This record gives sequence, C-alpha cells and structure tokens, in this order.
Amino acid sequence: LDKLKRTALHWCCRFNQFEVATVLLKNGINCDIKDFDGKRAIDIARDKKNVEISGIINKYTTRAKQSIPNAGKISH
Repeated sequence: LDKLKRTALHWCCRFNQFEVATVLLKNGINCDIKDFDGKRAIDIARDKKNVEISGIINKYTTRAKQSIPNAGKISH
C-alpha cells in the first residue's frame, strides 16, 4: 500500500494497465482493499469506465468466492 492506501491493482485500474492487472489477479492480489477514499480497485475501474479491467476483477473475485465454502453467505 502507498500513502493513499492504494495497491498496485488500484493504479492499474486508474491507468488502464490490463496486462499488469491480470498478472496481479492471477497471483492472488487482495481485491477488497479500500483506498483513502473508500474505493476498491474495481470501483476505480468502473469510475474510469474500464470494462475490460472491471470484468477481469469480477472474474477473479467470483472465482475466489466460489472456492471458499459459504463465502458471501451470512450465518445466523
């Protein structure tokens, strides 16, 4: 994380670096980290209308949730 609490993935989304973002995602970067503004990398990609990067982030976050039993489910 840098001074703005941004990861390398945040910067990839900001500057449209699809190939680098893909490498980071394949290597397990945490997509849930929020920067100083409360934005995740995917939020920045969406703000920048970067469909390609937001799509690959969705792909990897969905895959990660599917590999964890009960991920995304609220237990009572």
